[in-house]
Amino acid sequence: MLIHINNKQFTDNSNEANKDTIFVVSKHNEKFKDQALLNGCESFIDANQLKDHVDLSGIKIVGITGTNGKTTTAAAIYSFLLDLGYKVALQGTRGFFINDERVEDYSLTTPIQLGNFEHIYKAKENGFDAVEFQFPYQHDAKDIKKALDEVQLPVMGINTVKGNIEKGDNGLLAVPSKISQAKDAIIQAFEYAKIIKAKNIHAMAGVTDLSTKSLVTFIDNLKFAKELIKGSGINLVIEPLNLSDNPGYFLTKVEQAKEICELVGPDSLKIMFDFYHVQINQGNVLKRFKDHLSYIGHVQIASVQDRAEPDKGELDFSFVIPEIFKIGYKDIIGAEYKPRTTTDAGLVWMHKFK
Repeated sequence: MLIHINNKQFTDNSNEANKDTIFVVSKHNEKFKDQALLNGCESFIDANQLKDHVDLSGIKIVGITGTNGKTTTAAAIYSFLLDLGYKVALQGTRGFFINDERVEDYSLTTPIQLGNFEHIYKAKENGFDAVEFQFPYQHDAKDIKKALDEVQLPVMGINTVKGNIEKGDNGLLAVPSKISQAKDAIIQAFEYAKIIKAKNIHAMAGVTDLSTKSLVTFIDNLKFAKELIKGSGINLVIEPLNLSDNPGYFLTKVEQAKEICELVGPDSLKIMFDFYHVQINQGNVLKRFKDHLSYIGHVQIASVQDRAEPDKGELDFSFVIPEIFKIGYKDIIGAEYKPRTTTDAGLVWMHKFK
């Protein structure tokens, strides 16, 4: 296996070894060290030294050992952590998974050590020009910033927290009974965004009725956020969500979002226009996009109706994306979707737009 870490090539295969590679020696391949030398390899490290070449400060690793029950125990822990909202990878006999997506199959209980580090880098690398985080708050912002600096990717945005998901929360800012929690969520997002240099904060409205009280609550909280971020270079955005995936959500229409922007101040508040949500809730997406261009601060895409890679479904993004730029949008487009199989396999769609 040949992998690249910080502009260096590492291999545990003597046939791949040469003067430009570092041969990783383990008990599995130490008898082939002489062959690596014959192939011109000049640099050798012990497998245990791999950790010195990768920053693992932001990653916590749990190892499961024993005779019986390792796979079941690991799967249970993985499932619990996912349910609690953590970003998790699982490596074992069933395969290698990242956040409930199968990345690779396995035939061995314990993969070779070089494979472990290759997987860590797979979790960081995604081939895009920027990244977005929904809810990164379980990680120290400084660790996230360090990882971002290593891969040199900007952050397009983060969300304010949903609240108590078990009790049905899906945002807090428009919920009259949760004004204090909403302000805390705004402050939390702002402090985090400052450290990781996020461009946008998505202020999540939440599940509530369409009363005047809810509207006033939303506007007041957005004005609070507006004053907080003033002069920081961070933008505030709101996103209409579809009701099929988000029952009871307060903000569902682009026109509604425009009115709220005007009430708060269109220079301070913009619309995050997600073609997936707008197509499901309203349709006629390109006309709506054109009519609201001056209010749009960020764009997201996914296939409709399955919210997978944007290469199938009701919208032909090979047509839509060029039209977006013809209309006058000049910023990055976010791909917020759930891969149909694995992340790596699903990235084929990007070749159409490069």
